Amino acid sequence: MKKIILIIVFFLVAAFVTGSIMAVKTARRFIEEKRQNILGLALEIKSYDVDWKHARLVLEGITIYPAGQMDEQHELASAESLFVEVSPLDVLKKKEFHAKNIIFEKPKFSYIQLSRKEKNWDALDTSELKGEESKKEEKEKNGDDWLIRIDQITIKDGEVEYKDKVTGQHLELNDVDVDITNIVNEPDPKKLPTSIHMEAQIDKTSGHLKLDGNANLLGKGINFDLKANLSSMSLLYFAPFYAGSAPFAITSGSLAMSSTAKAEESMLHSNYHVSISGLHVSDGLKAKMVDAFLEQAGRHVDVNASVSGNLETGEISIGSSTSKAITDQVMSQAMANSPLGKPEELLKKGGEQIQKNVQQKIPTPKVPTAPKIPRLPGF
Repeated sequence: MKKIILIIVFFLVAAFVTGSIMAVKTARRFIEEKRQNILGLALEIKSYDVDWKHARLVLEGITIYPAGQMDEQHELASAESLFVEVSPLDVLKKKEFHAKNIIFEKPKFSYIQLSRKEKNWDALDTSELKGEESKKEEKEKNGDDWLIRIDQITIKDGEVEYKDKVTGQHLELNDVDVDITNIVNEPDPKKLPTSIHMEAQIDKTSGHLKLDGNANLLGKGINFDLKANLSSMSLLYFAPFYAGSAPFAITSGSLAMSSTAKAEESMLHSNYHVSISGLHVSDGLKAKMVDAFLEQAGRHVDVNASVSGNLETGEISIGSSTSKAITDQVMSQAMANSPLGKPEELLKKGGEQIQKNVQQKIPTPKVPTAPKIPRLPGF
């Protein structure tokens, strides 16, 4: 009996190892053949290696470009190492490139807003992942019937650079760790099957960002439900985002924020609670009023703001819109609670004072009375 069990185990292991070897070879050939256009992107790979034990490819020196634009100025991302864990059975039986996990180690991503409606990542095409019947028929017709499926994407020790060439806004994230699981085709935008967890450091500041939630990455438009927290950090780092929306100059202050954001078919609805400490402002009449209010409030103010808009059309910049909403709230609180008095009271007092001054400087003239005419005798 023991011999039979051992023989069965041996054949199972042998079958798995054989399947893994064939699957990895097939997956490697698939990447090599399609790497000039995978989901609209092109890969430059310095070297391959194979981890037979875990049925995965190990790719070194990865650089990602838009398909057909493999030059330095169009570089989208790079990574020291990329691990692709494949499913042997799906590669062999279904002719499906099923990546159970794609792991990026020390990647660098660059996201650039080139114009209000153009981004450097516009080349990304997820239609191959959506499982649409029309796409499947087209692939079969062209003899390219490979399907792509990804269960999980993991990013370790990454860097992300965001740059908006229209507004001059710039943001960098370091020590980025991301886990995205259950990437499946879900046509209903109200269903969010994909789980997202992210942690990152804001550049070289004390700001730590944590984000959790769910998304539908392959549905129509942009769909997610997320919660995020940002630990206390200097407000001055965000100067490009609030430039033009604040009617005063911020000279010092720190900000901590928590937010919730929901998007359905690219329509965003988000709420923010912001806690600002040590805030000092200067320049202009409004700055004097705000600074007087802040002095009374101990240089601390809590703000609740909301932002809505279409994420795909370029009609909304989350950074600028959030900054404007926060600024408006600070101004509103300052005007309502300023120790100088409320606006309507100031206007009333100002009007009364003007009237008083006018009365004092221009006395009311006396109307001369007609002289008395003496009566003549007999009249």
